[in-house]
Amino acid sequence: YNNLGSVYNAIGDADKALHYHFKALSAWKTTLGNEHDRVAASYANISNVYRNLKNYDAALDYLFLRLNIIKSTFGETHTITAAVYNNIGTIYLANSELDNALDYMLKALDIYKVVFGEDSNRIYLIYNNVGWVYYAKSEYTLALQYMQKALMMHKAEYGEDSEENIDIYCGISSVYEKIGDYDNALNNLRLALDICENVLGVEHSKTIEVKSDIEEIQQLMLKANDK
Repeated sequence: YNNLGSVYNAIGDADKALHYHFKALSAWKTTLGNEHDRVAASYANISNVYRNLKNYDAALDYLFLRLNIIKSTFGETHTITAAVYNNIGTIYLANSELDNALDYMLKALDIYKVVFGEDSNRIYLIYNNVGWVYYAKSEYTLALQYMQKALMMHKAEYGEDSEENIDIYCGISSVYEKIGDYDNALNNLRLALDICENVLGVEHSKTIEVKSDIEEIQQLMLKANDK
C-alpha cells in the first residue's frame, strides 16, 4: 500500500496516493499500534501528498502527528526530531507563516549543531532554509549571513563545482538584487553559471535559466545607470 501510494504521488495522482497511504496507515495501526515509527512514516507520506496539493493545513496536521510519535520514541533532541522540525518549518514557509517557519527551523538547527557541530556540512541545508525565511521577512542582512554560511559549509565538503551550490549562489544573488547591490547579484549568478556549464552542460534547463537571470540583472544595472 505504501509503495503504491508513493508511486501515485510521484506521478501526480493525489487521490490514489492518499487512498493507498491511508490504507497503509490503517494496516500499520492495526498490526503495530498507534505509536509505532511505521505509523509515523505513514503520517509523513500523507503530509507530503497534501503538501504537493498545497493543502498546507492538512500537511501540518499529519506532520504534527508524526512529530508526537517521533518525540515519544526518540526524544526531544534527536536528529530525527530535528528533521521533522525542519519539515514543519518548510511548510510554514510555503504557507507564508514566517514566524512559525523560523521558530521550527531554528529548533532543528539548534539540535543539529549540538549533535554534529557548528560547522558540519550535514546542516548546511537548514542554514539555507533559514536564510530564505529571513529573505521572505525582508531581513536581508540575516538572509545573507545564513545563505553564505550554508555555501561556505557545503563548499568546504564538496568543493566549488557541487551542483547544490548553484541554488545557493542564486539565492544569494536574489538577496543582493533586493538590496540593489547588482554587482554582487551578478557575480553570484556568474559563479552559479560556471557550475551549471561545468556540471550540467550548456543546454541544460538550469543553465538557460541562470543565463536569463543574468540578463535580467544586466538590464537592471543599465536602468540604474541611466538614472
